[in-house]
Amino acid sequence: MVGIVTTRVTGFIGEIIISNPDRKNAMSSAMWRELRNCAIDMQANDYARVVILRGADGTFVAGADLTEFKALREDTDSFTNYLSNIEDAVSAVFNLSKPTIAAVEGHCIGGGLAIAAACDFRYATTSSIFQIPSARLGLSFPEHSVRRIASLIGITNTKRLLFTAERITAQEAKEMGLVSDVIEGDIRAAFEHLCVAIQDNAPLSITASKRVLNGYISQDKDLDEISSQYAYLTVASRDFNEALTAMEEKRKPNFIGK
Repeated sequence: MVGIVTTRVTGFIGEIIISNPDRKNAMSSAMWRELRNCAIDMQANDYARVVILRGADGTFVAGADLTEFKALREDTDSFTNYLSNIEDAVSAVFNLSKPTIAAVEGHCIGGGLAIAAACDFRYATTSSIFQIPSARLGLSFPEHSVRRIASLIGITNTKRLLFTAERITAQEAKEMGLVSDVIEGDIRAAFEHLCVAIQDNAPLSITASKRVLNGYISQDKDLDEISSQYAYLTVASRDFNEALTAMEEKRKPNFIGK
């Protein structure tokens, strides 16, 4: 069965679903490209206010599909393009202006952890396993993903994952700060309240906050200018006027993201 990445929107919740069940959702070259395109589709979707990334069949992503590596390494250009496709896909997730949630079940390995770290929130089940196996494969982990993981769990914990290549449990991941919560049963129950709370707020305000925070993680040199631009956009927005009117009329505001 060929792996695929698909999207779905239900109400205000968008989903990006990664499926390659024969290989525990390991990502092929084509799937990395599909992930990028799915993230772009979610960005353009006016209905989705929160985007959930999950794997099919009870596991998240067991890394990159290593069966492709032997052929790729024999062609420098092909391997360079392959690495570029991975970063393009992960960056597309990271740069989504909408809040993103990684629903991690089962394996979250290598590239899977890069995807999860690119999301705003991560929730796990008791069966979840996390690992960066690069040191056991003789590879280096992408710089952007290292930075994102370090922003979540700190330099020392990131070094532990990279240097030891050990697997950690969901509870250990929670203690590090990698995941927000660990639950048994339906993982959606862990973040339903978060989705509802986000949906009630102004999308443009959330976009502004996320852009500034992501800029801090990415060490953008023009972050002050970006922050000022969003300050102007939000003050001039229809949603800001709607919030003021709603307060005067003592009702719930109806935000549309403009």
